Amino acid sequence: MPAHDHVVAQRYIQDPYLIDGLKFDLRIYVLLNGISPLRVYVFEEGLARFATTTYEPPNPKNLNNMFMHLTNYAINKNADNYKSNENEEGKGRSHKRSLNQIYKHIANKGHDVDALKAKIDDLIVKTLITGQPSMWHVYRSCQPEDIENQLCFQILGFDVMLDTDLKPWLIEVNHAPSLATESAFDLKVKKELVQDTLRILNLNMKRKWAYINNQKTQFQKRILTGKTQKLSAEEKEARRLEIDKQRDDVEATLAVGYR
Repeated sequence: MPAHDHVVAQRYIQDPYLIDGLKFDLRIYVLLNGISPLRVYVFEEGLARFATTTYEPPNPKNLNNMFMHLTNYAINKNADNYKSNENEEGKGRSHKRSLNQIYKHIANKGHDVDALKAKIDDLIVKTLITGQPSMWHVYRSCQPEDIENQLCFQILGFDVMLDTDLKPWLIEVNHAPSLATESAFDLKVKKELVQDTLRILNLNMKRKWAYINNQKTQFQKRILTGKTQKLSAEEKEARRLEIDKQRDDVEATLAVGYR
């Protein structure tokens, strides 16, 4: 490799799980909605992106065939035989399919899909744990008085590949996954993803005005007393636990596609 190139080196998965003789990966959408403690949601639906050339183990003759070895949609959509999925449910034998259709296919082969989902969830949580301490340090430094654990949120795109033993391997995490809707299936999945994310965030005018009124009250107290009222460490912890409980209660009642 050229000495000054910026690259990422990854071990090649030589025994990928194939469907219709093709490699594929799973795009799994993850909502990070709190840092301390971590609040993580996995969207139940997602995408399976397929290569467009029948898979063969890498050898000097096929090593540069990106349509065989890479599953990226941005690459395979340029293949002459790329088949778009106009089925809203993501069914059929196109090169982009529904995550749940893949799970059904795997279950029909006699495999335990619940166990597979548990492994993927474990992979997601452990990946996020690696970055949690540094993120929490930055947020606490910037907003020391914030106790709602809702300073910001992020939709992440986890790209996962399965091997023949149905072990999930993390390929990469996209901090800004594409929300482009180039097919009816794309539109359905991503529209529901955004809608359900906004529901979980509980963004509404009632919360907005409660925040504004609280800020006005605090400002008036500072004018009258010349002091800024601060909660003690014990009061902050009690308030934080109360807010977390309220969020748990609200989110448990929501009919959303997250788990």
